[in-house]
Amino acid sequence: MDGGRDLGVLSSMLRTRTPVSRKLAAHDPGWHFLIDLALWTSGSPASELLHHLEDLGCITVAQTRGDTLHLYDLVAAEIPPLQAVLAQLAGDAQLVEVHFAPDRIGGELTPHPSPPPEVLMVRGGPLPVEGPLGLSPFIHT
Repeated sequence: MDGGRDLGVLSSMLRTRTPVSRKLAAHDPGWHFLIDLALWTSGSPASELLHHLEDLGCITVAQTRGDTLHLYDLVAAEIPPLQAVLAQLAGDAQLVEVHFAPDRIGGELTPHPSPPPEVLMVRGGPLPVEGPLGLSPFIHT
């Protein structure tokens, strides 16, 4: 993605997005995501992290490092299946790491906790998930 037109598409999609997980996801209209995108780039420009998969009606935040595709977030009105996303993004990647609770994207996923452990401050009751979980860096702040 590149330029003001794409930022407009992203902003529009953020306003109508379905949370990426029923169990654990941000429910803001997009301003939080854009702030985090500006602050967190993992050493890459935002334009290299955002991938507009028009035929799937989504924008992914992903990057390949080595032989691993890191899928950080997905913005869509209807969450597409993981296999459809991977068919367009995976390329030569041998491993895929999903950095959010994957209950809406389907697929056979095996949880692998990785250090350092996250420390979260949560408003409300206990988290509705047990065991390891991934959180998009775009809901950390």
